[in-house]
Amino acid sequence: MDKIQLSNVKMMIDSFHMNMEDNDMWENMRQAQDYIIHVHYSDSNRLAPGMGHFDFMKMTQVLKEIGYHGYLSAEILPLPDAYTAIKKSSDSMALYLNQ
Repeated sequence: MDKIQLSNVKMMIDSFHMNMEDNDMWENMRQAQDYIIHVHYSDSNRLAPGMGHFDFMKMTQVLKEIGYHGYLSAEILPLPDAYTAIKKSSDSMALYLNQ
């Protein structure tokens, strides 16, 4: 991002992929703080936050630490059904954000 220096190119980070691919996702978030404009909350099994083993409390803590104020969304599977999935996402995200 520093090399291309395009003001209209930013980053969307995704907890599902970060969990699988990043050796130190928390440090990577800190290093990318100036570029992050959207965050996907999806648990380790692509279900609603809180239905797998991803540490969303830590992710939210780091987002607050770096001063992130952009969008959060749930990119999840609609399981066990769409209503339950979005309700669980909403409830979980409210819990994380209010800590």
